[in-house]
Amino acid sequence: MFPRLTTSEKWLKDMNRYQTVYSNLDEGTIKDKLGLYIKTFESLSNDIDVGHQSGSGGYIKPRQLIDIKHNLFKTKEKIEVIIKQLNQ
Repeated sequence: MFPRLTTSEKWLKDMNRYQTVYSNLDEGTIKDKLGLYIKTFESLSNDIDVGHQSGSGGYIKPRQLIDIKHNLFKTKEKIEVIIKQLNQ
């Protein structure tokens, strides 16, 4: 069984940072967009955890996990771009 992504120190640190930035934003389009990206990031991370569980018949679908991983990275990039723009 693989380690869970959602319990890793880096993931928890990133998620905490994203939630902090989100909670400090005023209501508006940027907050809505960031909230959607954070939910997507969390959902994709959970999908990776589920895909790595041996309880799913022991079969890991590599192609599906690669697609999820790619979408996870793209979502993280979008979050980071928003945060970078907010810090300028």
